[in-house]
Amino acid sequence: MNDLVYIRGIYSRMNKHLKSFLIGAGSVVAVFPSTNYASFVPKGSSAERIRSYWEQTGQQLRYALKEYQDQQDAEKKITRK
Repeated sequence: MNDLVYIRGIYSRMNKHLKSFLIGAGSVVAVFPSTNYASFVPKGSSAERIRSYWEQTGQQLRYALKEYQDQQDAEKKITRK
C-alpha cells in the first residue's frame, strides 16, 4: 500500500480519507475543466462555413494571380531594357 505523497519537497504519509478527498476533488476538476471548449465548436451551418471557405480561397487566388502578374510585368520591364 503506497500512501506516501510528495508535497513541497517532502515525502509524507497521507491518511485514506484525505487521499480519497483529493482524488474526488481531481475528478470534479476533470468534469468541469477550466478551458471553454465551446470556443472550438464551429459557428454557422455547414453551408455557410463552406461558402466562407470558398470565398477565402477566391481571395487567395486573386492575390496569387496579382502577385504573379506583377512579377511577370517586372520581368518584362527588365528584358526590354
